[in-house]
Amino acid sequence: MRSISSRRTRSIAILSAAAGLAVSVQSSSGQTWVNPNPGNWSTGANWVGGAAPVSGTSTQLTFNATGTQTYTATNDIANPFTLNVMTLNNTGTGVINIAGNALNFSGTTPAINNNGSGLASIANNLQSTTAGVPLTFGGSGAGTTNLSGGGTLYSLNMNSGAVNMTGGTLVLTSTNRRKDNVPNPPIDDGFWSFNIGDVAGQTARFTQSGGVLDAQHGMIAVQPGTIGYATFTGASSVATFSNAVQARFGINAGAGTWNVLTVRASPARSSKSAVR
Repeated sequence: MRSISSRRTRSIAILSAAAGLAVSVQSSSGQTWVNPNPGNWSTGANWVGGAAPVSGTSTQLTFNATGTQTYTATNDIANPFTLNVMTLNNTGTGVINIAGNALNFSGTTPAINNNGSGLASIANNLQSTTAGVPLTFGGSGAGTTNLSGGGTLYSLNMNSGAVNMTGGTLVLTSTNRRKDNVPNPPIDDGFWSFNIGDVAGQTARFTQSGGVLDAQHGMIAVQPGTIGYATFTGASSVATFSNAVQARFGINAGAGTWNVLTVRASPARSSKSAVR
């Protein structure tokens, strides 16, 4: 009887440990920063639940702010730190600042979502180089996300919200071919790497006010029913749309505006009376 009881005790202990491990893995894949704490990602006390996140393709991180809260959360865990989704939710007048080592967006539909009305700033180098997988910017908020770190992305797709590129060198490397309204009938041509306004019924705004953007196809209002705005401004800004396969920039199937102001833009050719 003692032997059976002992075995049962050990079995229960093993199952309890396994259950605890499952909870730990789940919490590390979706974690929320304790606002308005400033500090490093590796400090467990800076995260709800007290554990630092783990670099991985299912990791999802949320950063909130209210009122006048301003703070800087610094990735000191890995270079790059791999994650799937970053959600920014600033409903106040302060600023959420993300800084530190590079961020590698990977996994299923990697995204940066801005669900707030306030400002968020990402100074990290951004990476998302998995073939065929763009980094999507979206969310339910009208707040602006500033990008200053540059990086290399397979493709930058904006569904909604506002993104302002303020510095760094951002290289887009897509080999994805999509339907272009020019010529008629539409054909797959060019490498679509910069897509502003990609979901019907939504509006996306991209502004480059500094840094270097190196892309192939650049299209706004990609899908029917979309609205896209792309503005290039600032004497230090450089935007290039070029590739051996029919590089172009313009308005595709929806509505919107390209604004080119005091910026060195280098399109190979435009599409659908693109520049206004």
